[in-house]
Amino acid sequence: MKKQRIFLHTLILVLAAACFGTAAYGWTKYANVKAKNEYRWEYQEQYEALVTDSLQDIVAQYLYIKNFSDNKKVLVKSSEYGNLTAKDIKKLYKNEDKKNEFYNKLYDLESTKNGDEIFMTDEQNNQYKYYKKAVKYIAEYEDIQDFDAVKSMIYDKSNIPEINSARDGLNYEIMY
Repeated sequence: MKKQRIFLHTLILVLAAACFGTAAYGWTKYANVKAKNEYRWEYQEQYEALVTDSLQDIVAQYLYIKNFSDNKKVLVKSSEYGNLTAKDIKKLYKNEDKKNEFYNKLYDLESTKNGDEIFMTDEQNNQYKYYKKAVKYIAEYEDIQDFDAVKSMIYDKSNIPEINSARDGLNYEIMY
């Protein structure tokens, strides 16, 4: 009887140790478990960032193909000041950081405008529209040329699709 009692007490101690060990393990693991909502928020934020980056990349590719893939395409038309092609805009973009020529001229014309078009002559108004359009394209090229997909198109001109080309029987044109 004494042996059975010693054996029984030993089993109870082992069982208690196992229970305490399981409880301690469960307690430490429970502290690291996230709720379902936390997982949803985490993955939703990652998904939003991924989709946003992808859409920005797609729009940048579209704008590059539409406006800057053909160097001879005339972007700013003016009989008085000369036409600006895509190649000219790219050159102006490279020099604009140093000179700020177009931005300064647009700023000067904007300050003479001052919300009142009465004080602007027709020549100043035409000049204002010309520089505004040129600065718009320079800023657009500045915004899109840093995207990796656009860089690959700039350096490898062989895989640039046409802007309204149909692939697999579908017409892929982005409304932007």
